[in-house]
Amino acid sequence: MKKVILTAILILAQTALGGTTGRMTAIEAAARIDRSATYKEIAKARESGKDITSDAKLMEKINKMLDLSLKDLVAFSASENISLIRLMNVSAKEVLTEVARLSSIAKDSTATVQEKEMAKKSLELIVKASHNVESLVINSEQAQKQKEAVTQIIAISEKISSLNFGQASKTFVERYEKALINGLSIDAAIREASHNKFGEKELRECE
Repeated sequence: MKKVILTAILILAQTALGGTTGRMTAIEAAARIDRSATYKEIAKARESGKDITSDAKLMEKINKMLDLSLKDLVAFSASENISLIRLMNVSAKEVLTEVARLSSIAKDSTATVQEKEMAKKSLELIVKASHNVESLVINSEQAQKQKEAVTQIIAISEKISSLNFGQASKTFVERYEKALINGLSIDAAIREASHNKFGEKELRECE
């Protein structure tokens, strides 16, 4: 694949749903996802226990989105593409809703430069943190834990992307990303980035 799966999902969240007309709230993004024929196919496949990557026709529909002439917001490696698919296998509605919401901000002509950069960074962090999720599970307990992991990834990614302490924030985010790339869990990556001064719990509680 010449481009990344995230681009396909961004297009899915915009083109297949009738296009965006500015930034969306989470509720508006979720409503658009619900109306997407492609999302309904993804949901049906997952309800039957199928890995969406094993469905050639479904993947073809997603891949066709890559041929559309929409400007990319972010770029990822092949391995990160697979990681994003894992998240979709666990909770397609939640992941696609957040991707649609963030991409609408990044493409909104009225958004500030900072808002656009925060949205893009959140998208990047979601994918980089997704290695912590194993998408194919064998029982309901594992499935629930993985859904909680997806929710955690989305919340922490948004939190970190919104940090605004100048160079200190930039350095922290860079160290956090590097730690994720090196395979650390979210909490371990946060501790690595903060020189062990705080972890996930403390970051969540920080205002």
